[in-house]
Amino acid sequence: MTLSNVLTLSGTIFYEWFRNEMVTQSPGVNLQSFTFNAPASAHRGVELGVDLHPLVHALPGLRMRGAYTYDNQIYTNYTEQLTSSGVTASFARAGLRIPGVQPHTLNARILYDQPSGMLRGFGGYLEDGWRDAFYLDNGNLLKAPGNNLLNLSLHYDPPAKHGLASRLRFFFDLQNLANVTYVASAGNITNTLNAAGQQNDASVLASVTGSIYAGTPRASYGGVRLRF
Repeated sequence: MTLSNVLTLSGTIFYEWFRNEMVTQSPGVNLQSFTFNAPASAHRGVELGVDLHPLVHALPGLRMRGAYTYDNQIYTNYTEQLTSSGVTASFARAGLRIPGVQPHTLNARILYDQPSGMLRGFGGYLEDGWRDAFYLDNGNLLKAPGNNLLNLSLHYDPPAKHGLASRLRFFFDLQNLANVTYVASAGNITNTLNAAGQQNDASVLASVTGSIYAGTPRASYGGVRLRF
């Protein structure tokens, strides 16, 4: 929805029902992952976007963009059976979140592209990407931490008057400016039982190795792209 030449808003509400959704889990390092079918689940949430030109006349090349997603994925019908050392127990998972899904994500950018003059074609953006913590197990006992990353991107697009050179884009990017140590992704972890047939707590699950994949430290790269 475009409110003016200064502000554009967008939004989506979604609600999806699934039957026999396939969910993959890892029982631990060097053990083969397995996939099970959850009888019923639901995915619901909101997606919002904003595109702002705060100084449309004074600085027409300046823009601010933001995107937010709320993703709530839950089991609506699933009873999980766990077995360990001859002990078996069943646990109702209905109403619990499906592991591996980040419930909140937010991305914001400040962009600038020089529209005229000698510096026409130069531009870039500063980006802030925030990801919420998310559950790693069906019992919703253990979470992987969220993260907040800053990225910088610069580019030069030669104007059309440069002929074939105008098909080129020169770019240079800096990822993870603050050199944050973070979890880029994580495999789902299988809940386990103690000798009394109760679920082991988060401290036991946290000792499972091979699930966490570390994110990339500060990195830079550049290059040239050719548009045909």
